[in-house]
Amino acid sequence: MKVKGLCSKFCGKIISAFILVCLMVFSSKYAYPQSYGLGFNGREFSKDLRTSIDLSHDNYLSFKENFELRFKMLLRPNQSMYFGYIIRIIDDNGKNTDLILDYKSIDSSSIKVICCQKLSGISANIDIDQISKNWTEFRLNFDLKNNKVRLLVPETNFQSEDIGANLTGKVKILFGVNDLNRFKTTDVPAMEIKDLYIYEKDKLVYNWPLNEIEGTQTKDLIHGKIAEIKNPVWIKPEHTVWKKISSSILSGNGEIAFNEEDEKIYLIGDDQMIIYSGKNNTSDTVIYKDRAKNLLPGRQAIYNPDTKTIYSYDLDQKMVSEFDPNSREWKQVDPPGTFATIFLHHNKYYSSTEKSLYTFDGYGQHEYKNTIYKLSIETRNWEVIKPSGDTFHPRYLAALGALNDTVFILGGYGSVSGKQILNPQNFYDLMAFSLKNHKFKKIYDFSPPFDDICFSNSMIIDANNRNFYTLSYPALKYEGFLQLMKGSLDNPGLKPIASKIPFLFHDVRSFSSLYYCKSSKKLIAATLLYNEQNLTEFNLFSIAFPPNENDGERPLKQTFLSNWIYSIVLLAVLLILTFYFVFKIKRKEKVSESKTKKGDNNLVNDINELNNESKESFQNTIFFFGGFQVFDRNGEDITNRFTPLLKELFLLIWLFSIKNDKGISSEKLTELLWFDKEEQSAKNNRSVNIAKLKQIISEVDTLNLSHKTAYWKFEFDENIVFNDYQKCSKIIDFKKALSKDYIYKLINLTSKGAFLMNCSYQWLDEFKDDISNRIIDKLTDFASVQNMKEDPDFLLNLADSIFNFDVVNEEAMFIKCKVLTYLGKHSLASNTYTKFAKEYKTLYDQNYKVPFSEIIKSE
Repeated sequence: MKVKGLCSKFCGKIISAFILVCLMVFSSKYAYPQSYGLGFNGREFSKDLRTSIDLSHDNYLSFKENFELRFKMLLRPNQSMYFGYIIRIIDDNGKNTDLILDYKSIDSSSIKVICCQKLSGISANIDIDQISKNWTEFRLNFDLKNNKVRLLVPETNFQSEDIGANLTGKVKILFGVNDLNRFKTTDVPAMEIKDLYIYEKDKLVYNWPLNEIEGTQTKDLIHGKIAEIKNPVWIKPEHTVWKKISSSILSGNGEIAFNEEDEKIYLIGDDQMIIYSGKNNTSDTVIYKDRAKNLLPGRQAIYNPDTKTIYSYDLDQKMVSEFDPNSREWKQVDPPGTFATIFLHHNKYYSSTEKSLYTFDGYGQHEYKNTIYKLSIETRNWEVIKPSGDTFHPRYLAALGALNDTVFILGGYGSVSGKQILNPQNFYDLMAFSLKNHKFKKIYDFSPPFDDICFSNSMIIDANNRNFYTLSYPALKYEGFLQLMKGSLDNPGLKPIASKIPFLFHDVRSFSSLYYCKSSKKLIAATLLYNEQNLTEFNLFSIAFPPNENDGERPLKQTFLSNWIYSIVLLAVLLILTFYFVFKIKRKEKVSESKTKKGDNNLVNDINELNNESKESFQNTIFFFGGFQVFDRNGEDITNRFTPLLKELFLLIWLFSIKNDKGISSEKLTELLWFDKEEQSAKNNRSVNIAKLKQIISEVDTLNLSHKTAYWKFEFDENIVFNDYQKCSKIIDFKKALSKDYIYKLINLTSKGAFLMNCSYQWLDEFKDDISNRIIDKLTDFASVQNMKEDPDFLLNLADSIFNFDVVNEEAMFIKCKVLTYLGKHSLASNTYTKFAKEYKTLYDQNYKVPFSEIIKSE
């Protein structure tokens, strides 16, 4: 028995050590740098929405001799003022030590230490620009024995000060706002923090990394100490999930340009321009003094930082129009009428050094191009560049970025000959073009992450590490997606990162591009779709930079499985050798147990895969058809959390957000919901109920109630939050004839019943009528061209779907009666007619005049 016990102990240690080593090796192999931390809502938010962390919410933290608090901080950029409490440390005798960010100017502030409600004399000046760009570590040290506090800021020395009171060592540590007795404060700077450490006598006793993606708690990794958080802004999702920030429709074949210095995106239409600011997330509309004549197929736009104007140019006609945002005037010439362009989806680069625009490749009239043009902005002279070096094959749908005096072009679709009829193909290469000697060089070929991959018009190059970012999409799918890719200028390979963006690719009618806002530290993706009604839909999405890999999107399954199989095999070998030398009898039992566990793990993996593919989950789902319902991130129905007032408030903001994309004003909310109250009372009621609504919707992932532009608006990731109203609207707004599959989707979306059938408000009637009429029109139009004999059951479903919205719809009754008669179900057809006639009589107070025999007679 002693030998057996010794064997068990020995084997247990070997297994534990082995698993630890495997986990370390595996995690290090597949670990990737992630942006994480906790953001604090500061003075730009109302006081009840500001952020706090209480490291000691349930009890005091106790220290005996000395302890040190360390953390990293980053200030959020583009704030008008940085002021507030970073930390308050309060002992059980009510003595406080505070770390405060004290505003000096828009460029600098100082960190000050306050002890027992007095300035301690400890302070350090900080450069706002630097601390907004780089994480900075701060250390606050307490010498309890000698009654001193020290502050360490990078590139400064420790400062020490007698704090004038004997601290007990039992303390509460609070970051940001707090409501602790007489120490309450609502002043907090717009900051981010991460990697919270507490040392006692140089020994790490607490560690809160703050790397969560959701929730109002964070756990210490040493002892499991829970810290409570109010109004958290987790950083990791901001670097992982694209957020839709703007959507608009302008007349004309729209163009887009980017002002890198001011971080402004110009959405250009025929009669007006929308200017979106990446710095403050606002939009301005500029109405032209004279209508633009330049929005024709094949034209593109650039922002010229030298003249601070926008150029719209035409490669076919070699024409340039210039727009001054200040004067709102176009300098343009009349185009010579319509023509067939041959430079669609070309790439471009403006060289400030040469004050010239370079254009590359393009497509039109069934031919791909590899022509390079150079336009001198000053002389308006066009020059054809004859490159040397490696061959640059004709293509379009490529990505272009520049570093120093070199332009890089990634991928594309084209052919070696340039002819579309001669073996068109995807190009999987990275080409470099020197602006100095006009020479091409192939850098490398790469393996595509997915088939038929093409790229957005631009890519962003990080000069510090020579990495690049670009958007990719499958060129052969209409309802596709944009996937952000990360690559290197020096080594082949593309890595998918961040979440996907929905993207309708309609070849030359679609356009996408990627922009980098340096001071705001974010990427903005732009999509354009030009329709047959001469309208362009613009959508903008943003993600914090640098973007994280998306755990759910990384294609590591096969690699993960193969590595663990290898690990299991290696473990089995070790066990066999151990048992052979120590206890032979146990060898077979242990090997059998190992195999059984392996089989169980595979079974669990199979079940998890099936569960992941299930479409029955209601997580993060909002239903409007058949009645209003909301499900949280866990799939729990939280509809009962909405009082009648909160439900109406939610619906008002949601429906107006979808209708006009800007939401609803506070004045309109007051007019509809609190019209019977005085102005101040109405304002108070609105604030209280908005706060309650935000609390409820926080249980739905990515759903946020925004008030950035003086309008209340819901913002969310459409890939995460499902709502049948928006899905249905997109289908019925589609301008072309719908396929049968889309009609099926429309029927399924509306099968639960009429739109908000359990809600009745006077203002809602307009929305109900609009969606109902549009659905009925789509369904009846589709039914009119269907052959009843090919799929009668489908037509029955279609008719019932129409009845959900209009119980006395004649077309639906005709369809259902005819189909039932064709199927030989004459009594059901008669019952359908009788029920319809009864509803008709009730509604119109007159008999329905068309006889049943007339309806079912053969045509």
